[in-house]
Amino acid sequence: MVSAPTQMADTALLMSFLERLQSSFLSMKLEELLEAFELPLPVYSSAGLKLVREAQEFVAMARMFREIRGDTVSSAFELLSLEPIVNDRFRAVAQWHHYDTEGRSTGNSQVRYFIHLREPDQFAIEMIEFLVMPITLDQANTIIH
Repeated sequence: MVSAPTQMADTALLMSFLERLQSSFLSMKLEELLEAFELPLPVYSSAGLKLVREAQEFVAMARMFREIRGDTVSSAFELLSLEPIVNDRFRAVAQWHHYDTEGRSTGNSQVRYFIHLREPDQFAIEMIEFLVMPITLDQANTIIH
């Protein structure tokens, strides 16, 4: 299915997808989290590029990132940009706000998602770019390298 370049993803469905994604990450429901991504998965950050080729590698990276961000128990986000669908793919940028158990900020992140529209209501992330990370460069290097 080739999409017209002016078609936009359903914003409500995309926001629900991103909320489920973050919930799966925070609760470490790794199988659910993995289902939202396509492998191999390029991951870009200030620490460089990591190409995640296998499920075990993805799980290890997610666990390490979650361990570093252990103080975060909830997150909220706003969708900053959404590009038109071209060839069943589009990009979206989200600004995430992360909080601890008392509702205090534990940092912010900004993420560009490269999304494959598998079906009209089914998304899969095929590349991710951390524009702003809520961790230090040393911590990011630990995860990426």
